[in-house]
Amino acid sequence: ETLAPKMLGRQIVAQDPDCVGDGIFRARVQKLIEMGDAIVSYNFPREGEARDRVEVRSREVDLPVLSKPYIIEKQEMEAFLRQGTNLEAASARSAGRAITRLENQMILQGWKPDGTNYEVKGLYQAAAQTVADSLDFGTYGNADKAVNAAIAKLENNNVEASAYHLICNPTQMSELRISRNATSGAKEMPEVLESLNNGKENGPGSIFRTDILTAGTAMVVPYDPTMEYFRLLNPLELTTELGQDSKAPKSSPVYGNVYEVLYVDVIEENAICKLTGV
Repeated sequence: ETLAPKMLGRQIVAQDPDCVGDGIFRARVQKLIEMGDAIVSYNFPREGEARDRVEVRSREVDLPVLSKPYIIEKQEMEAFLRQGTNLEAASARSAGRAITRLENQMILQGWKPDGTNYEVKGLYQAAAQTVADSLDFGTYGNADKAVNAAIAKLENNNVEASAYHLICNPTQMSELRISRNATSGAKEMPEVLESLNNGKENGPGSIFRTDILTAGTAMVVPYDPTMEYFRLLNPLELTTELGQDSKAPKSSPVYGNVYEVLYVDVIEENAICKLTGV
């Protein structure tokens, strides 16, 4: 069983291929501050003329470890094996699914160790733009209006992309799937997809559904394969570890652990727009 289709966050945020290695638990994240307006003249800039100073803000961040430890009693493992079921493999897959769910939570919302305050902010919590208009997806035309309002906010903040993604709760996805023009019967979803792809019928812009976003909320983000606006730091990818106590190798339970190191680096908060009234 592959976990790739369930890895929603990775379909939205590209992984940085340069951040690789066992033992990496801290990373430096950087943000280039945009310069002022360019100028027009008949000459090349000369010494002594005003120049913008390049400003880079950087900080060190701890990279969270996502893990799912478990234990399999020896007698249970052997009983299942006699029935043709490999409990070690089945348990590893189950733990992998749990990690994938947590990974999506980390990327889309973030992590709040105390249950209240986000210590690590995912896309939704880091968003600097919001469309708060009441645009219930249950009404035909509202989803397309909300998406275009969000894209307009992103573009007004110098975010330019070849396409955009809409991420929404299953409730809003269900409303969008059945949304039709009362007169023509035309479906709204193709119109929304066309808007996400800058007027093209086909493109990389997609609609994703997840209950990690609460009902009535959604967000629009740019399609960003070059990691201009956000990137995924995943130096240690999903790893499965199995072992037994060497002091009792024949009777010891099997100890398992599935884990990875992962952090979503939001480079530009203005590249994310929340929708709060859908």
